[in-house]
Amino acid sequence: MRASHIGNVTVRSLAILYLEPETPIYVGAGGEEVVRYFLRLPGRGLLIPATSWKGAFRAVTEAIARSLTREDVKDELEWIALRTYSEADDGIRYKADSEELERVGKEVKVILNGGKSELLDVSKEELLYFLEEAGSEREKLERNDEHELRSAAEKLVALNCPISKLYGNKVIASKLKFLDTIIDAPTSIRPGIAIDRASMRVREGHLFFTEVLDRKDTIQLKLIIDNVKPGETDSLLLASTLRHIETLGLRIGGRRSTGLGNLRLREAKIYTINLEEDVKRERMKIARITEGDQRSITEFIEWLMAQRDERS
Repeated sequence: MRASHIGNVTVRSLAILYLEPETPIYVGAGGEEVVRYFLRLPGRGLLIPATSWKGAFRAVTEAIARSLTREDVKDELEWIALRTYSEADDGIRYKADSEELERVGKEVKVILNGGKSELLDVSKEELLYFLEEAGSEREKLERNDEHELRSAAEKLVALNCPISKLYGNKVIASKLKFLDTIIDAPTSIRPGIAIDRASMRVREGHLFFTEVLDRKDTIQLKLIIDNVKPGETDSLLLASTLRHIETLGLRIGGRRSTGLGNLRLREAKIYTINLEEDVKRERMKIARITEGDQRSITEFIEWLMAQRDERS
């Protein structure tokens, strides 16, 4: 078992992506109002929140993860995490009724009963410490409570999930931190009609209007990337996600099924500082990261893949 908490930041990168809209963009608060307005910050302009960027990136990463094979994922716990990964109303979950998760629960029980696990390379005290930190009850674990063992298995899988190492879950913090984007640009109003999905006919009395950003001005996204290590599975996913965006672009916001929200990457600058070698730790601040090593997005992808390519 590998701990994948962020812990102390040793390597930090700042990615600045310059994206050009290919179609109008709508990022709203949802709802069924007659006029659906773009999100705004009072007096500061249109807002694309960090959560929208994160959701757009995560959707790409999840699609890529579904295409990975056992050969791509060397670590068995990571493979179990990807096979049991699912989205629920309360966040990311790992399918509790799967054979893989049941196996992890049995291995947890072996360690708690003083045995040695073939899957989890950790001592009983180390395991108990982590599980208590993650909210498990020690007394229930030590008496092999079945519900607590299932919960413990899910937490261990969550800790080792390559997708969640990037985007976070209930157990670990994310390595990727997206910043809000504020845009000072005019908008336009587009009319729309509602379609009944059952009959595929226009729903009467459901005319609405959507406020969209329809200028081609470049949109800037800033993304902080902490503690990614070349060759790791989460680094493979990040590299593949960036390659997808470099080649095919990104889709963001609402009403994408009507063609809104298509962005094309025009330029990217990625700066990296190694804080183990840098005694001036104040350079962690975003304003100072640009003093670090600069790479293009292609060079950054190659760096992420470096050790994996050497092992292949």
